Amino acid sequence: MGGTHSCCVSSPTVAYDEVVDATLQGQQQDFFAEGPQQASAGVVDHRPGKRVVLPISLTLRKSPGDKFGFTNVSRADGIPGLTITRITPGNLLAQYNANVPERRQVLPGAIVTSVNNCRDDTEKMREFLVNCDEVQLEVQNVAQ
Repeated sequence: MGGTHSCCVSSPTVAYDEVVDATLQGQQQDFFAEGPQQASAGVVDHRPGKRVVLPISLTLRKSPGDKFGFTNVSRADGIPGLTITRITPGNLLAQYNANVPERRQVLPGAIVTSVNNCRDDTEKMREFLVNCDEVQLEVQNVAQ
């Protein structure tokens, strides 16, 4: 099942690899930050009080009987990606959230910007979520 699609990944050694730090003039910044920012992902916002949320990269692996554990819809703005509408307790994404700091958790409303390095085709992203036993996700929580 997992190896039949060209964009499916095969067994990386790290299960969860979050990209969550920003750098501002050589200083480490927290996941949420106030004021002018430059994030490692290239997000810059100079408006006072604007919060910058950096992408989270993670890999989820299914064993028999496991589910990734989130529902999604296409983005409302027409840009490729999926909006997470619900995270199902007890499944893989909920387990991931339980094992990382709150600031690194994936929240309902987050945007999945990439599934297995596929960014420009929402339907292909969904195919990978259905057909692959392992997915590499890039997710962007929505700033509040």
